[in-house]
Amino acid sequence: MTGNDVLGLLDYKLKYFLQNNLGWTDLTEIQKETIPIILNNKNSLIIAPTASGKTEAALIPIYNNLITKSLDATSVLYIAPLKALINDMDKRLHSWNKYFGLSATKWHGDVSVSMKNKYLKKPTDILLTTPESLEVMLINKSEGQKKKIFGNIKYVIIDEIHYFIESERGIQLNSLLKRLTEYTDGFIKIGLSATVGNPEVVSKWIDYKNPVKVIKTSAKPVIKYKTQFYDKKMEIAENLKPYSNKKLLLFCKSRQSVEEINTLLKDKLDTNIYLHHSSINKDLREENEDLFKNQEKGIMVSTNTLELGIDIGNIDVVSMITPPNEISSFMQKIGRSGRKSKIERALLFTSDDITSLKYLAQMNLSYENKVEDINIRKYALDIYLHQILSIIFQKTEINIPDAYYILHDTYVFKDISKDTYKELIKHLVDSKILDLIGKKLSLGYEFEKLFGQMNFLNFYSVFTTSTSFKIKNGLKEIGELDVLYVFGLKSGARFILSGQYWEITEIDYNNYIIYVKKSPKTKEIPGWNSGNQYQSYLLCRQIYDILLDNFDHTLLEKFNDKFNIWLKNLIEYTKEFNLNYNIVPITFRYKEDLQVIHIYTFAGGKVNLLLSNLISEHVEIIESEENDYYIKLVSPDDIVEDIVLFYNNLDENNINHETETYLNSITIEEFRTKYSPYLPEEQQETTIKGLIFNFDDLQDLVTHTNMEIVSGLNYKELNNE
Repeated sequence: MTGNDVLGLLDYKLKYFLQNNLGWTDLTEIQKETIPIILNNKNSLIIAPTASGKTEAALIPIYNNLITKSLDATSVLYIAPLKALINDMDKRLHSWNKYFGLSATKWHGDVSVSMKNKYLKKPTDILLTTPESLEVMLINKSEGQKKKIFGNIKYVIIDEIHYFIESERGIQLNSLLKRLTEYTDGFIKIGLSATVGNPEVVSKWIDYKNPVKVIKTSAKPVIKYKTQFYDKKMEIAENLKPYSNKKLLLFCKSRQSVEEINTLLKDKLDTNIYLHHSSINKDLREENEDLFKNQEKGIMVSTNTLELGIDIGNIDVVSMITPPNEISSFMQKIGRSGRKSKIERALLFTSDDITSLKYLAQMNLSYENKVEDINIRKYALDIYLHQILSIIFQKTEINIPDAYYILHDTYVFKDISKDTYKELIKHLVDSKILDLIGKKLSLGYEFEKLFGQMNFLNFYSVFTTSTSFKIKNGLKEIGELDVLYVFGLKSGARFILSGQYWEITEIDYNNYIIYVKKSPKTKEIPGWNSGNQYQSYLLCRQIYDILLDNFDHTLLEKFNDKFNIWLKNLIEYTKEFNLNYNIVPITFRYKEDLQVIHIYTFAGGKVNLLLSNLISEHVEIIESEENDYYIKLVSPDDIVEDIVLFYNNLDENNINHETETYLNSITIEEFRTKYSPYLPEEQQETTIKGLIFNFDDLQDLVTHTNMEIVSGLNYKELNNE
């Protein structure tokens, strides 16, 4: 349909508002496709880049129905992962609501009690909230209030759905949406995202029983890249001087880096410099957002806090100090630029060839419009437990089977068996977290003891789990380690990080902190992979493809001669061994009486750690090292052929058996999520193992590749040796 055809479906007041108040001359592609579908009340997943108009693609047909059908309040529920996004959306809706005589209320932890009470007395047309606040409303409000709040909902918008769908909060929200149906006659669900690799899975999360229409823009973004090599950080400021008259968003990997770069730029550049990260006071953060939004030029230095769609105006250029570990994050960041020009511009800083290689891989994937698949946790029994308690909290008491049937009707919990539910309920009753009187379940004494502080405030959220441990020497934070490296470590263990030798003095599993002291250099201390979180499977496989010379060579124009020569030599070296994408090369050498093996999987650290541990179940390994690109194993035996045989016999069937056998052989006592300690012991381990290991990507690797011995291969550029 043309833009005029779609506009013809809308009420004249809405058309007038779009054309005259907002100054629109046409609809975007995603809007033309989406509006007729939502007007026909279809569940939808809208996938389109930032600044493509996808939010308005959902709002236009909803506002059309608000106007023409005089829907009762509250008819629209907007859910976002961040309070900042809710505040931003509230501002964006102000002109719409003022023109049409409609109203909206934001409801989260920073909104005053008086504003919430005002809403309860007179609900508004639109309610904007987070999953945690939705949980609070379901638990704390009376049945009459909940019917008043939720009874008229016709549309639920889930913004930035990719951001939390894999996490505890996404599992929680999937359950909450099911629980809402008790108070409504049904509603249309609309998911919004800039990056989803497997929309069919996300569609099932939205509604696995009814069809969900996936609407994805076919237009590829126009992206213009420039890479800038620097030797010292001082050079970053010099290289940003030509952009002093531009509006530039500069992403850094950590809060410490943001503060450091912010100070550097303020000393060297004559332009407005702002900073943004989670540790900054909320009022100052919002003030910086508003100031930057209304400036024609300036630089905002930020962590990932501005990766999502908070409105900070038209950005001329996005810059990065280091590449992110996922292509989805890379594309989300790049997509923040070019709202007016429709050309996304990126300035990418690099200080070494490996960093440049990562950027090249991300550029190539972005041109091919490939992003990571979203993996939704199976058997998230910790969140299952939380939702059982929440349902009982909400209803005061329930029959024993009730919670099972409520939760069994959700996508995230549908595969959990009755036997698992019964075992969990028995454990909660035995632990006095629940009381069982006759056939009725209610909250027990231990529940209030565990969660009753501050009026149960801590109970409503499900996310305290970190994917990495901070490493601290005294008060100074020196880096991070992925949880995969941490489980099994003890005080006294030693390692290398950033060229310094460290000894662990204490591991705080509750707050995800490793305390260390400096250690003298000795031969026995292993080197670890940089201390950063792992790169995604998709990104690492793309790097391997580049080494095989399978990529868009025009992208090399964006890099300096030094990198081009380095990469050309690496590609020529790879060709000498006749490798291809379906070969996982394994090479070995002897050092004294030991066999030293390198397996170049290019599969990401999570896959490599799991694979390394599976191999260790079958052969004797005395030392191992895993990073994003390879596995290094040291054995007193000749094991390379045994490893090849083991790997090549793995397939979709027996890999499940191998991983299950391995996981049953280990214990993960220290690592925990917020609610896993209250599970039965076996369920705790099932939950934690499912959280920290990457099964799906390992299965993809072994299904599509064979391992071959390749004599003499040594990617020394990638080795920590």
